Amino acid sequence: MKKIFFTLSFISIYLISNAIERDFNIQFLVKGMENQEGILAYNYGDKKFIADTLKFDNNGIAKIKGLKEYEDGIYLIAFPSLGLRSFDFVLRETNFQIATDSSDLIFNLKVSNSLENKIMYDDLRKSITTGKKIDSLGKVGAQENVSEKVKEQARKEFETINKAFTEERIKAIEQNPHLLYNKILNSLRDVSMEGHIDTVTKNVDYNYYIQHYFDNIDFNDLALIKSPVILPRVFKFLENIYQEPDSINHAIDIILEKAGANLGVFQILSSEIINKYAKSKIMGQESIYVHMIDKYYLNDKTPWVDQETLDKMKERANAMRPTLIGKTAPDITVYDMNNYPMNFYKAIDTNDYTILVFWNSECSHCKQ
Repeated sequence: MKKIFFTLSFISIYLISNAIERDFNIQFLVKGMENQEGILAYNYGDKKFIADTLKFDNNGIAKIKGLKEYEDGIYLIAFPSLGLRSFDFVLRETNFQIATDSSDLIFNLKVSNSLENKIMYDDLRKSITTGKKIDSLGKVGAQENVSEKVKEQARKEFETINKAFTEERIKAIEQNPHLLYNKILNSLRDVSMEGHIDTVTKNVDYNYYIQHYFDNIDFNDLALIKSPVILPRVFKFLENIYQEPDSINHAIDIILEKAGANLGVFQILSSEIINKYAKSKIMGQESIYVHMIDKYYLNDKTPWVDQETLDKMKERANAMRPTLIGKTAPDITVYDMNNYPMNFYKAIDTNDYTILVFWNSECSHCKQ
């Protein structure tokens, strides 16, 4: 059971709705929530957005029924009367039932007619139970007054439980790889570097790592890309590779090439990535913004962006272009101590030393 916070905000640059009208017949029974309201919300990356309000009747029943335009994804119902405690569910099937109890929304939850949600809650409950066992074993290993023999036993038990749980989870993923929850779990698996680490230097094959980091992610599944795990994983990847603009540009191209098969996926990833680098405070990363504008936004690959916005993005990129790191700075007029104008490049050529003082009366660093 968890508390959540909702974000009501505009998502990236004009996100296209991919919802189609479908006939739903979903029922939620929550004992203890008779005549109460629940907030229906969906995940978009690390944010949650309100989709609707559900009214629970005298029997604690609320329904999603009839023709609705809800997109596939991980949704949740949060209860204001419970301090916004909530439970998640997969919305991909259109006809199923979920019953639970307000005393423990997770462990009392039962699923009918939904393989997606049954698989998710079987794993969630097992994960919580296993996590508690592992935590207790970890505490044993951290105690100073415990013998090394006991600590060693705890470590072995830790490894046995963790290995068994991981193997069982992988087996479950392989049995139902098409399920959204299993796709989410699979996407969290790190790329296998077996055979791609130098046996002497232990150096990792960097290019192989870059090319295969996203092997376990289905870039054609929009619901997966919107889930809470993919965008953080993408940003972690971009922040962990070699932090030179050329390397980052290359990595972005790999990501967007994979996303190219699905316009909705391409839209989310390209919008989120360009927003990240448009706001970057790191010197030199403005060239990443310019790269994305030139290659994608001014190359007819972003049909969701209107012409006025494209013109503004182009204007900004063109203003950045002459002063990117590695470019020859534009010639400017500078002034000497007597306020006499002179050509910047001519001053450099004719003087033994040229000192440039950058000053802005509103700049706190300049004042210091």
